Amino acid sequence: MQGKLFKCSGKSLGFAEVLFLKIESVMRWAIKQTRVDSNSQTGTGRDVGKTGGYSVFDLNATLTKIKPLTLKFGISNLLDKTYANHLNRANVYDTTKIQVNEAGRSYYMQAKFEF
Repeated sequence: MQGKLFKCSGKSLGFAEVLFLKIESVMRWAIKQTRVDSNSQTGTGRDVGKTGGYSVFDLNATLTKIKPLTLKFGISNLLDKTYANHLNRANVYDTTKIQVNEAGRSYYMQAKFEF
């Protein structure tokens, strides 16, 4: 398979076969969050608490050989990392502060038909 490495938009690096296949990996990350707004009288009071940093890797491939159809297959959270975004909560209007983790490893397929 002949191809080339290239920088995609954002924080991703891809490998593309010149003819019909593009493979891309994406790293999503955040550093630990220690600033918390837990007092509703001086701020919103909606932060659950401190959150640790994380890095999550996604992998996808796009097949463009079947014109006018483009197929994309991917895996999000490839290593099945348990993590939570800092402001992710069960319910922003509930006074009970429960932080919810993001989804684990998931698979997807996307079909795009251009006409």
